[in-house]
Amino acid sequence: MPGFNKSEEMLETHFDKWLYFLKHLEEFDKIPDIFREEIFLQGFRRAEIAGFDEKQLAEYEESLKIYRDLKGVIDTSFEEGKTEGKIEGKI
Repeated sequence: MPGFNKSEEMLETHFDKWLYFLKHLEEFDKIPDIFREEIFLQGFRRAEIAGFDEKQLAEYEESLKIYRDLKGVIDTSFEEGKTEGKIEGKI
């Protein structure tokens, strides 16, 4: 994006922020305060994951799989408990 030359102080819109984010992403040592909104924090997390090597990516995907499996078990148990509670409440 050679045509985008605004400094951090000149950013006014989300579009400006996104262009600045994309142009300067590799230069950031830390997340600038102007990008403390959730949507930009998600962008930084995704950029970090995109930079993983094969081993890190495999470990990340395995931990994500475990997390999703456990969340599914908890969600299912919660729904079954609600149903059971409703049935017992009617008895």
